Amino acid sequence: MLSRACRMRVTDAAAARLLATGRAAGSAVWDLRRFSSSQVSGGSGSARSQWPGAVRLSPVERVALTVGSALTALGDPERGDMVAMLGETTGESALRAMASRMRADPDGKVLLEERPRIRDGDVASWNLASLPEASLGRAYGDFMASHGFDADSRAEVRYVTDDELAYVLQRYREAHDFLHPLTGLPPTVLGELGLKWLEMIQTGLPMTAMAALVGPLRLDAAERAVLTRHLVPWAAEQGRAARFLMAARFEAMLAWPLHQVRMDFGIAPAPDVDALLRHYRSVGWGGRTGLAHLAPWKRAGALSREDEASVAPAVWGSWRRPAHAPAR
Repeated sequence: MLSRACRMRVTDAAAARLLATGRAAGSAVWDLRRFSSSQVSGGSGSARSQWPGAVRLSPVERVALTVGSALTALGDPERGDMVAMLGETTGESALRAMASRMRADPDGKVLLEERPRIRDGDVASWNLASLPEASLGRAYGDFMASHGFDADSRAEVRYVTDDELAYVLQRYREAHDFLHPLTGLPPTVLGELGLKWLEMIQTGLPMTAMAALVGPLRLDAAERAVLTRHLVPWAAEQGRAARFLMAARFEAMLAWPLHQVRMDFGIAPAPDVDALLRHYRSVGWGGRTGLAHLAPWKRAGALSREDEASVAPAVWGSWRRPAHAPAR
């Protein structure tokens, strides 16, 4: 699998090819080396300043990038870079709605005003290893270190010229890794799909819907069962009930106990993916044991008592909202 840095280089090359296609189709020719900030205006026609490094696309070039990235992602679901590019060329309406929700939240408003970034230098300054073991910051640091991730590998937004909307999308990318310790989902294909469903419900970004629909093509039968019967119902409930996660000032909550962060946002951990996979693979696919006989579209709440008893209580139903969880 390509590293994040390699995927960024591949994305740049792919974008160049797609833009060349747009030019060949009759779009206006432009030269990035001569592109100046005075030529870029916000999508709303306002006097907003431009996002650093923003590239203005002609209508034909935007169509070329959108169609090309969508077809590439459909043909190769591993091309997450193409899904990200699709988010930049198709997500303006969703980004405006996200910005509006952030402005309506006190913490989200601070984010839009101060525009903090989550880069390697910032992460190093947080001294995460010195934080308590059960804290959000410690969990985030352990997650990043154990998987060899670094914050700088998140690609910069390039094709959103409105600086506020570009920041919202950049924040979405950079804060994503905090959602793994927050939800307990692993950075596997299955875990990422669970997060994409949660993000799709909360943000409405078209690229999250693309990933949620295309990603299952890479799953085996047991993984699809876990996704459709457990993670999707969890994401549907949590996505609607929880506070808007894009308004989370994770930097200010690093020393908080992880359970307190979850309570503050009204979100419960996801089902134990590994335990559920072991269950489905132990009973086999298509048999009548445990959960295997249920149709894939059955929601979690439709299980019989016998089926619920076939999975350990710590696994099944662990995401059910506790009675004392704050209402949002």
